[in-house]
Amino acid sequence: MPGGVPEPGWTVEEHHWAVAQFHEGIANGLNPEWPPPRESLMPDGRITAPGYVYVAPGQRAAQILPVPMSQLAPQQAAQLAERDAQARQLSMTPAYLLCIFLGSLGLHRFYMRRKGSGLAMLLITVLSAGILGLLICLPWAIVDLFLIPGIIRQEDTKARDDSYRRYGLALTPGGQQW
Repeated sequence: MPGGVPEPGWTVEEHHWAVAQFHEGIANGLNPEWPPPRESLMPDGRITAPGYVYVAPGQRAAQILPVPMSQLAPQQAAQLAERDAQARQLSMTPAYLLCIFLGSLGLHRFYMRRKGSGLAMLLITVLSAGILGLLICLPWAIVDLFLIPGIIRQEDTKARDDSYRRYGLALTPGGQQW
């Protein structure tokens, strides 16, 4: 069974690819042997050893079984948590573009993970045929132009905290690892 420490001669990224394909093989009823031979690793990340199932990058998150957190070394868990946090960060550009061009529909709020207020803006605009959308949601979107940086900072901090907690790590109030 794969552990949290890469096999000798394997990078951390190659190890994660191998673990993902190992678990996918098990999920598909195959019986892959661990570790796979080093020569079975292809440049694109596929493992060609028997029983290993390649998972396309767009499908990985929903289909793989993760390595148990107890098997990860603390430094490796911190690297994975930080990578996960960076992947979940929001960008200001799409938020501003959505707010400027589709602000009264509240789509920028959906992007910023504020589903409740985004849904409220969308329903007000759509159900009133746009009339209340112009009277209520357009000024709301204009105010949001000033609130976007703070909302994104808050959501990024929440995502980072969640990522570190998922890997069994804690952050101090200043955002540093214990």
